[in-house]
Amino acid sequence: MKIRNFERLGLIALMIVISWRLPDLANGLENQDAREDLIRLQQELRKNKLPPMAGAFAKVAKVMAPSVVHVSVATQGLPGESNPRPSTGSGIIFAAEGYLLTNHHVIESGGKITITLSDDRKLSAKRVGSDAATDLAVLKLEDGNYFAAELGDSDAMAVGDFVMACGSPFGLSRTVTAGIVSAKGRNDIGVANYENFIQTDAAINPGNSGGPLCNLRGQVIGINAAIASRTGGYSGIGFAIPINMAKVVAQKLIEAGHVDRGYLGVRIANLDKSEATNKLLSGMTGAVRIAEVVKGSPADFAGVHKDDLIVTIGGKAMKDANTLRNFVAFLEAGKIVEIEVLRGEKLLALTVQLALRK
Repeated sequence: MKIRNFERLGLIALMIVISWRLPDLANGLENQDAREDLIRLQQELRKNKLPPMAGAFAKVAKVMAPSVVHVSVATQGLPGESNPRPSTGSGIIFAAEGYLLTNHHVIESGGKITITLSDDRKLSAKRVGSDAATDLAVLKLEDGNYFAAELGDSDAMAVGDFVMACGSPFGLSRTVTAGIVSAKGRNDIGVANYENFIQTDAAINPGNSGGPLCNLRGQVIGINAAIASRTGGYSGIGFAIPINMAKVVAQKLIEAGHVDRGYLGVRIANLDKSEATNKLLSGMTGAVRIAEVVKGSPADFAGVHKDDLIVTIGGKAMKDANTLRNFVAFLEAGKIVEIEVLRGEKLLALTVQLALRK
C-alpha cells in the first residue's frame, strides 16, 4: 500500500512538471488553439468546488504558466565591478494589456526592468507605480495581447485550504510549490507599513517575491512577499499579500501612479481583557480603543473622544487595530464615512470626513 501511494505521488509530481513545461503555451499568443484551451481550463477551474486532487495541481500549474514571469532589474555594482548581479524576482500578468504585479522591493533599485515570459521571450517593462507601504508595484509590458491570470477573493480563503506558489526561486523559472493556508491576518512582520499577510507553508524562497499564490481554482489569492527564516532559505513559513489588498493598490497605481491614503487622526490600541469582555460588545465582532485623538484632526472635528471604542467604520466591523489601520488607509481622502463608537454604555453614530495622510 505504501508503494502504491508513493507511485501515485510520483505520478502527480510528474504531471505538474510536464504541464508546466509544455512548449505549446507560448504565452497564448502564437497558438490560438492553445490560448482557447487555457481559457476553457480557466473557466473549468473557476466552476469547481473542489477539484479532484490527482489532477488539480497539474491543471492549476498549466493555466498559471503563461501569466507568471521572471523579473530582472539592472543594478549598479560596486566600484570596479564590471558585471553587477541584477535584482531578480517574479511577477504575475493580471490584465491582457500587459499590466503585471510584483513587489516594490524587487524593482526599487530603479534600474532597467527585463521581463522573461514563460516562452523565454525577454521584454522591457516600464514602471507604472510603486507603493513601498504595501510592498507592491505595477509594471506595464509593451503593447500586446497577453494571457492574464484570474484574480480571486483572498477573503474567501480559509486556514487549511490548499494553495500553490509560482515563480522563480533562486532564478529557477517555471517553479511551482504546494501547501496550505497556514494562517490569515498576520501583521507586525516588519515587511511593510500595512500588513495583513496570508501565511503559507508552500515553499517560498528568494526569487519567489512578486509571484502569485493561487487557489485550486486557478485564481491568484496573494502576492508572495516574504519568508520567516533564520537561514535565509525556506523554513515552512512564507507570507503573501492578500490579492484583495493588491487589487486596490494596483487600481490606484494605474490611475494615478501613486497611492493616496485616508487620515483619521487617532492613535489606536487593541482592547485589553476587561474591555474585550464588555457585555455591551456581546454579539459584535470586536472593537478598537482610541488611545489618543490628534487635535484638529478629522476625528477631533467629528467628536471622537479618547477611550471611545470604535465598533464600525463605513459599516465594516473593526475587529482589531490592524483592521482599522488598513481599512482607513485604503479609503480616499475627503471621503465622508459614519463611525459607530461605544462611549460608556452608549452606542453613538458619528460622521467624519477623512483627510489626506501625509
